[in-house]
Amino acid sequence: MSNNDIIEPDDILFSQSNFETELLSQNLTMEQYEKKIIMHILSQCNGNVIQAAEKLNIGKSTIYRLLNKEKSNSED
Repeated sequence: MSNNDIIEPDDILFSQSNFETELLSQNLTMEQYEKKIIMHILSQCNGNVIQAAEKLNIGKSTIYRLLNKEKSNSED
């Protein structure tokens, strides 16, 4: 709704998803935020690394590196 004939930025309300709200309310490092975002998109892509990499505009090797790091951390 606008008070005049021109829609101004303040007239548009953007709602955040629960994921975004929860994510942004956390006090994390950039690396931790990156991991959460990558894992979230990877989950949305049903584990398809290539599709997730394309959605995130990152190299698939970045995702594989994160997954390998997670695997080695869980083995410790």
